Amino acid sequence: MKASVSLYMKVSAALTIVVSILSCNKHAEEMIPARIAHTGVNMRVNDIWQGEDTIWVCGGTRGQEGFILYSTDQGSSWVNCLTQGERSFYTIERDSAGIFWAGGEFLSIWRSPDGRNWSPLWLGDQVPFHEEDRPAIRQFQFAGGNKVYFAGGENLGEGVLFQSNDGGLNWEFIFKQHEFRDLVLDAEAGIACGHGEILKFGNQLEDSFATQPDNDFYTGIVRWHDGFATCSSQGVILESTDGISWNEWAKTPRLHQSFVFNDISTNGNEVVACGMNGTLWTFSHGSWNAYMVEDRPNLYQLYPAGDGFWAGSDNGTLYYFE
Repeated sequence: MKASVSLYMKVSAALTIVVSILSCNKHAEEMIPARIAHTGVNMRVNDIWQGEDTIWVCGGTRGQEGFILYSTDQGSSWVNCLTQGERSFYTIERDSAGIFWAGGEFLSIWRSPDGRNWSPLWLGDQVPFHEEDRPAIRQFQFAGGNKVYFAGGENLGEGVLFQSNDGGLNWEFIFKQHEFRDLVLDAEAGIACGHGEILKFGNQLEDSFATQPDNDFYTGIVRWHDGFATCSSQGVILESTDGISWNEWAKTPRLHQSFVFNDISTNGNEVVACGMNGTLWTFSHGSWNAYMVEDRPNLYQLYPAGDGFWAGSDNGTLYYFE
């Protein structure tokens, strides 16, 4: 009798798991992109930046050729303006003076006045010499007075946070145990997020402290209205009003392995999070909505543009959602 009850309980639990997964799939609506742009490069798009009439993307994968491309016809054709062998690019941004910055593996920094002609910025002896101490740059942010920040790290390894007060001529930095994936500024200074940590820092990088130490991997962070939102690789979205105290805002079913968030962004009206296997969640009108993009591409990066968002994938394709 005990054996029969035990077997019944096991079967019942298994059915519950299956129903739960099927239910998640059922309630995730199908999302068809408004536009698809093929870059012609079969590598991951790690970042996107769009101006008035030009789109820039950068990407690659670790140990492969990194690239920066631009398009002047909304993604119909692309020009490769920079490659670097065996060093992926992870971020491309433009500062308030119109200078483009691109960052990649081994703390490589490139700058351009127009996004087409690039020159390297060598950090020299301002960082440790050994290659293992030169992790990837994941995100730039720019503040007033020629102040530049970037965050980065090795995959699941050590993290770095750099600050320059003179536009990149001189740098100070701190090492942390955890890799950082994203960075956002606030009134005090900023917040960096990454593997097992959300870090709040002040005008002096030494004045930093962890605000969400746990085992999750925070892959993106964004300012949202008067606060912040961050997403994780375990399918969790947190919100905070001060960057110190965080509360769960949304959570995917724990048993559904496809819900892994890689980035989060906002256009001011809605918040969007993207992830593996076509995962796309949107927050608008007071509630979250779950979507699965057709063909289930792995989505790694979001960029707000017009009334929608660009999303970059791991096969060099961009998807535009409205």
